[in-house]
Amino acid sequence: MKSRAAALAALFVVAAAVAAAVAAAAAADDAEACPSAAWRHLPLAKKPATLDQLDLDKWQDYIKKALVPHLIGPAVAATIALILLLSFLAWRIIKICCACCACVRGPQLQGKKARTLLSGKGSRWLQTLALLVSAGVLAGAVFGIVRVDQKLIEPGLTAVGGLTGFVKDAVAAGHDTITAVNALDAAMMDQSVRGNLADMATALATVDPAAAATLNTYIQAIDSTHTALAGFAGFGSDLDSIQDSTAGTIDGKIDEYRDTMDTADEWRAKGLYIAYGVVAGMAVFVCFGLLIDHPAWAKPWLLALLIIVLLAWILNVALTAVLRVGNDACVNLELKATELMGDSVSLGGSGGSTALIQYYLTGTGGSDSMNLDVTAKLAEADATLAQLQAAISSTPDLASMSSSLDTVSSRLEDVKASVDALVAALSYDSFHPVYASLKGYVCCTVLNSVGATWLGIVIACSFALLLIFLAFIWIGRMDKLKQAGCCHIYSTRDYTLEGNSGSEDGSGGAAAQFMRKADPLLEPPSLSAMARKDAQQPAFPLADGGIKASRVAPAPLGACDDVPPPAVAAFPMPPAPADVVLKAEAERAASLAGDAFRMASQAQQLLDQVARTTSRSQPGSPSAAYGAAPQPWAVAPPPPALAGEASQPGLVSQSSQVFTGPCNVSYSIGR
Repeated sequence: MKSRAAALAALFVVAAAVAAAVAAAAAADDAEACPSAAWRHLPLAKKPATLDQLDLDKWQDYIKKALVPHLIGPAVAATIALILLLSFLAWRIIKICCACCACVRGPQLQGKKARTLLSGKGSRWLQTLALLVSAGVLAGAVFGIVRVDQKLIEPGLTAVGGLTGFVKDAVAAGHDTITAVNALDAAMMDQSVRGNLADMATALATVDPAAAATLNTYIQAIDSTHTALAGFAGFGSDLDSIQDSTAGTIDGKIDEYRDTMDTADEWRAKGLYIAYGVVAGMAVFVCFGLLIDHPAWAKPWLLALLIIVLLAWILNVALTAVLRVGNDACVNLELKATELMGDSVSLGGSGGSTALIQYYLTGTGGSDSMNLDVTAKLAEADATLAQLQAAISSTPDLASMSSSLDTVSSRLEDVKASVDALVAALSYDSFHPVYASLKGYVCCTVLNSVGATWLGIVIACSFALLLIFLAFIWIGRMDKLKQAGCCHIYSTRDYTLEGNSGSEDGSGGAAAQFMRKADPLLEPPSLSAMARKDAQQPAFPLADGGIKASRVAPAPLGACDDVPPPAVAAFPMPPAPADVVLKAEAERAASLAGDAFRMASQAQQLLDQVARTTSRSQPGSPSAAYGAAPQPWAVAPPPPALAGEASQPGLVSQSSQVFTGPCNVSYSIGR
């Protein structure tokens, strides 16, 4: 009976120890029980640290040898992102300052070089690579979005609920055991059992000393059991304290912070969605600006992308540390827990705590390995009770105790049933699902969620760094062009008037080169087509009375090589005036033409009046013969006189000027 009571007392101590072991094991997970995750196939998880490296006294060695090597990659990427961000800011600030102060001027490419830069092979390769790299950024973002766990708190609360349920079941089984033990103690100490045994022992002390000694032995066993079971009366309050400090506290905190945890979990998922979407969107915007050659669009998005990528790589450094430490703890959990509990807890003698941890974490051994074989102790109590029943049956004077002893036997069966229920509640079969659920949540669900975020950042931000490099190259190329405004979308059409298929400075073309070979003395103008058009000189008259516009370029092949009239300007031509100047000159010319027309009209009227007056006084004058003189601008110049042709009679001889125009055509303009 004494051994049985000791076993029962030890079981309640074990219950508290198991609760502590569950709390300690809640932060780990068995990697083999987790579903396959991409990050677990990387060196970060495939080569975990050993148990010796997890020694708390050697934590510096663990950081240097097991943690730092895996932090180098994301740390270098974060450093590169920081350098690129600072370089971009310095580059653009210097560019803006130099453009405002005109302290440094770039190549300012025009013409053929500008068109080659915009549409050449290098530009096409750059745009193609940018498109492919942007697709990589999108792939990483989509991977991260797909792997986001929308409900990460709910599985954790379910696992914690399993722990609190385990504690509550164990406490309930303990209360049932205490009730059964108290009933057994009351039945044994009843007058019908112990009192009758004491009276009979006293009566047989003189008659049959041997029988009296046997009865005294049973009485001592009952007294010892009573003394041992007396302590169970206070175990009820202890069990209530255990439940309040574990399950009650956990349930209270869950009820208090449930809304906050749900809100945080919801915004965690939304934040990841937004972060991945922002990275992907900025990459698309930068690539779009690069494809359409729009620097003003691409530069702000590139700056924002640099900032986001820098923050993402810094976050990735922290996630790498979490994954590495968590995976090492998961792999070595059982061994490390056994080591720590063995050094801090002692149950059932030497090695008892180690056996307890091994039993509950690995399922090896059992309660007998701690000297807590409850089944054997109950079997010993049954044997003692059977001996007592045999003694009563062989002693006629104790026959009246048979019914009372049956009551004791029934109470003992109740104790056995309650103890069996307690053992079942504290067994490996009851504890392991709780342990596996907690373990699976912390290191399987949580670590895999962190690992998916980590891998999504690695994929998206690695391609983002490549896109940033390509954007830097593209911006450097765009800076070489002749600038056309802050918000201009550059195109090859911007440079077609500056020598289409011409030389590097935008002058001439294949036709001009052919003309140089035909006649080295001919030099085409260096102005653009629009400038040459604006710089044409006034027209000169033709033989048939028409007007021929002067030309500033060499005559086409097969045409005459005569020197144009003096009215045509010689090469090189002056620079084309601005539109405002041309408009002002045109208005001035129109005003002068109007004044000249009025003056010519007045002069014609005077000439007509003089002619009429002269014709009246001199009948044979030329004016009288021909009438009023026609307006000189309305009548074509008279044709040149042919050789040998006589002058018409009656005409007054007029002086004329004859010169030879293009293509050997003679012009005669009378005065």
